[in-house]
Formats: sequence, C-alpha cells, structure tokens
Amino acid sequence: MRASSVGRVAGAFTLSDTPHSRVSLDDYRGRSLVLIFYVADWHPTAIDQLRQTQAALPSFDKLGASIVGISTDTTWSHHAFAQALGLDFPLLSDDSPPGAVAAGYRVKGRGGRSRRATFVIDGQGIMRWGDIVPDEINPGIDGLLSVLERLHDAAA
Repeated sequence: MRASSVGRVAGAFTLSDTPHSRVSLDDYRGRSLVLIFYVADWHPTAIDQLRQTQAALPSFDKLGASIVGISTDTTWSHHAFAQALGLDFPLLSDDSPPGAVAAGYRVKGRGGRSRRATFVIDGQGIMRWGDIVPDEINPGIDGLLSVLERLHDAAA
C-alpha cells in the first residue's frame, strides 16, 4: 500500500454479501473495519488466513473491529465457502464489475481477481493501515492485531 493512502478517506463501496443483501463501508461507521481482500474462495491460502481470522474474532471484537472478506467470487460461492469453514463474518462479492472495489484499493490482480491485501479503516472512514502480500503468503493476524491495539489505545 502506498504510504500516501494512510490518513486518507477510504474508498466507499457497497457489495453483496448474499443475493438479496448489500453491505457498505458506511455500515461500519463508529467501528474499525478490517478489509481482507483474497484471491478466491477455496484457495488454500485463503482457507488458512480466514480460519485464523475466525479463531481471532473475540480479539477483534474486544478491540472494536469488524471484519469483512472480499473476493470476486459470487455470493453463492461465498455462502458455501463460509459454511464449510464456519465463518461468522461477511464475505463480500466484488463481482459487478469484477474487481471494481479491488481496483479502487489498488489491489486488483491478474484476471480481474484481487491480490491478497489487508486494510484497517477507523470508525470515521480513514485508512489507518494496509498490507499487500504475495497470493501464496498467509500474512497471519499478529501484525493486524498490533495495529488494532494501537488504534484502540489511542482512542481510549
């Protein structure tokens, strides 16, 4: 992520989380939001990364942060994927047009899919942190939790 993006207003988005429901950045005003862009449902690295995220949901909640995953897969694929992994956070479909939100966050990859990236947006919609890693690398959650701890402590 470009250092110049930190401190700027995050790009607005509205994406489907089910065939009949949409989620937008504004839905998370007043609470930190973690955006996890990933290559595809069923990608081995995505499976590991999102399972780690699920296991750490109590820590994210304690730090006042919500999580959403974003890929270009359909809502039907997301539903099956989330059920199989037991995920309790929304997976949003960046499929219309494919990769439009990823492009806005400068993480659109080959074939229109998103690259593996994580962003933290504060409760006022300001970008506070971002990390882009190779598709085959699981960035883990330790660095992300450290960022959220700093934001939480600064707000207290």
